[in-house]
Amino acid sequence: MSDFAIRAARRTDGPALAQIDHDTWDPAGSPAPRWPADVDFFGGHTRAGTIVLVADDGAPAGYVKLVPASELQSHRHVLEVHGLAVAPRRQGHGIGRALLRAALEAARAGGARRVRLRVLATNRRAIGLYESVGFSCEARLSEEFEVGGRFVDDLVMSYSLSSST
Repeated sequence: MSDFAIRAARRTDGPALAQIDHDTWDPAGSPAPRWPADVDFFGGHTRAGTIVLVADDGAPAGYVKLVPASELQSHRHVLEVHGLAVAPRRQGHGIGRALLRAALEAARAGGARRVRLRVLATNRRAIGLYESVGFSCEARLSEEFEVGGRFVDDLVMSYSLSSST
């Protein structure tokens, strides 16, 4: 991956990140409808600093969004992955794994003890990626979503950043 640099996202990366989200949307991976390609990627609670991305010659090639699990002070040690996507032309080159590892290191450096995420049980490719980095399934939420006319389980996966857990 020598032609890539992992860095924090900048507000100016928003349009490219929104395009990556749009291009990678799949009903097996998201219960939400496809977002328009021109949506404000940094709208709502998403801030540029909460995103780690891989830049390919300066342009975003993928991202992972890492956010606090809640606003509670007693919960500050837990972060959540709220999105991971790699541009279709760059998939299969280890970028997703590199992004997750960078996000875990950033979480650890920031004092987090746990990182968790949710993934549809139908998204086998993502589950394999998360497991390859060391995430494990903690819970299965049966029939949590109705996608394409069928009920789909949602998995809660986590990664411990502390050796005492």
